[in-house]
Amino acid sequence: MQVLITGKHLEITDLMKQHIEKSFSGIFADKTLKVSTIRVIIEFEKTRSNFHVSANVSMKNRDVTTQVDNHDMYKAVADAVEKIRSQVEKYLDKVQDHSHEPLRNLEPKQDLEA
Repeated sequence: MQVLITGKHLEITDLMKQHIEKSFSGIFADKTLKVSTIRVIIEFEKTRSNFHVSANVSMKNRDVTTQVDNHDMYKAVADAVEKIRSQVEKYLDKVQDHSHEPLRNLEPKQDLEA
């Protein structure tokens, strides 16, 4: 799994990079998903003193994306991580959901024409 972190209009320090990698990698630590890349782009808007965090996770058969705005960079990253976690959980529930009725238990429909 490759974590790519890009900063626009700000410099990403090693401490920030470690925090972001740890946060996003923690989502997939106990999952059976095959994640190839995680792309995180942090942009600072000077006019509004606001951070914009975009995250894109490329998995086998699925891409998950999110965008978050906040005045605090660490809060924006935490919100992005939580949104990605939520989307991954929904995807796993959808893939692993076997609650439908098995075909062998269904009764054939009776033909009403007679």
